[in-house]
Amino acid sequence: MNYPLRAIALAIPLSFAAHASAWTDQVTLEDSFVVSANDTLILDVGVGQVDVKTHDGDTVSVTVEVEPASDGFFGDHFDFSDTEISKTTDGSRISLMVKEEDTKQRWTLKVPASIHFKLDMGVGEADITGLRQNISVDVGVGDVEVDLGGNDYGSIELETGVGDADLDGFKGAREIRQMVSQEVQWRGDGQYDIEIDVGVGDIDVNN
Repeated sequence: MNYPLRAIALAIPLSFAAHASAWTDQVTLEDSFVVSANDTLILDVGVGQVDVKTHDGDTVSVTVEVEPASDGFFGDHFDFSDTEISKTTDGSRISLMVKEEDTKQRWTLKVPASIHFKLDMGVGEADITGLRQNISVDVGVGDVEVDLGGNDYGSIELETGVGDADLDGFKGAREIRQMVSQEVQWRGDGQYDIEIDVGVGDIDVNN
């Protein structure tokens, strides 16, 4: 069958435009789901920033801005057509991550104060406000700031390989300084625990 030359000419740029639209310098992902009290939210981030704030209710709201970590063959554009928030549930544990390599990710979460929170991050910054149950943070390189929403804690352990660790609002904390590293340990009568470990960077926990 013979097609008119004009139809063929029109088809080429339209096809290219549809393909090119998948390449961009950033994509924003969103999700929202209901959790129960004492559930554990686990976040895995390679490079980026995490901001966690609490609210009244039982819903976790998530926004993730994803962009290339560095310029590639197509400049600062990247194919985000298949990028999504991966969520897996194992009993009371909900895990979130974006399985996209060579990207920087900015996570903004609004969560109930009555859940446990665990963060694993390679490089970046974490700002956590209002949580009042178990908190576990492990960062390779970066800074962590936590403003607590309660004081029902049994133990708090902060450790940084290179940097400073500060704990405010808890009397009787034990500080151990060795060359460039620092540990802070505190024991109480509460039921929840805080454990924050940073390879290179600062930790600041306030109540």
